[in-house]
Amino acid sequence: MSSTAAALRSPETAVPQIYVQPGQVHVFAAPTEAVAILGSCVAVCLWDPYAGLAGMNHFMLPNLGSGVGAESCRHGTLAMRTLHERLLAAGALAHRLRARVYGGATIGIAVGDPENHLGTRNARLAVRALEEKAIPIVGRDVGGAKSRKLVFLATGEAQVSSVG
Repeated sequence: MSSTAAALRSPETAVPQIYVQPGQVHVFAAPTEAVAILGSCVAVCLWDPYAGLAGMNHFMLPNLGSGVGAESCRHGTLAMRTLHERLLAAGALAHRLRARVYGGATIGIAVGDPENHLGTRNARLAVRALEEKAIPIVGRDVGGAKSRKLVFLATGEAQVSSVG
């Protein structure tokens, strides 16, 4: 863990920690740690460094197939839109947002096309959505064959470690 993250976790400066589960979107102000465990899921971290606002989504599927149930933030299309809208509503300014993208592993792929794997499609959707909104991606760790643990701070710092 980075020295900043480790310092934030010291007993003298207890930092609230939230676990962002699949289908959730959280927006928070510093100091807070958002944590997610990611396999083929993707988490997008957005923050406005001047407003001290940050947020994270955690989605499982790129988008909802036509005619299938109600849309939820388990689907990347809605999770991306919701995260962006909630940050702006909290006071972030769109031109100051920065992004980090994590997850999208191709866990358990033995046969088939890795480019069509769920994790690859999730990561592709996240990057495309950020590019469409002209939000710079300043960090990413996507793909591969291992799950990740992500700890994201409202300052925009992130620590990622392999799981399993």
